[in-house]
Amino acid sequence: PATSKTVSFKVNDGDTDSNTDTKNLAITRANDAPTLTTTVSNLSYTEGDGAVPVDNNITVADPDSTQIQGATVQITGNFVAADDELAFSDQNGITHSYDDTTGTLTLTGTTTIANYQTALRSVTYENTDDNPSGTKTVSFQVTDAEGAASNVATRTIDLNNANSAPVVDTSG
Repeated sequence: PATSKTVSFKVNDGDTDSNTDTKNLAITRANDAPTLTTTVSNLSYTEGDGAVPVDNNITVADPDSTQIQGATVQITGNFVAADDELAFSDQNGITHSYDDTTGTLTLTGTTTIANYQTALRSVTYENTDDNPSGTKTVSFQVTDAEGAASNVATRTIDLNNANSAPVVDTSG
């Protein structure tokens, strides 16, 4: 809303109108935070799948801003530095850095909500363990151009191992 409003008051007693009186209202704008919504069902990841999108249906919305200035995507549940990897290809004015010791992918660059939604949908997960099992939790968060942070939205990844063929090695 605008930062100020004027409200006019007039009453009628059934015969005549009263004078008009006004009241000025000062309105302080609030920066509403963006919201993220991830896919409800878990992502199934099988050994050897390679890099797969974490959530190609994640949505980003903001009721009072048209731009996002940054995002983080992090493996927050059961992260193993030697096995887990998040990846992203720079696009639409958004660049990235990845900290493989914490499993945190940081996206930066101010651009439209639609561009960030596309970017987050393109973030991939890969597990290099030869016998993966259990689950991983990936957490997403964005910050709008005015500095308000969104909710933390999560997606669970179910890891499945594949029956790998045995390897025979003969000596000379």
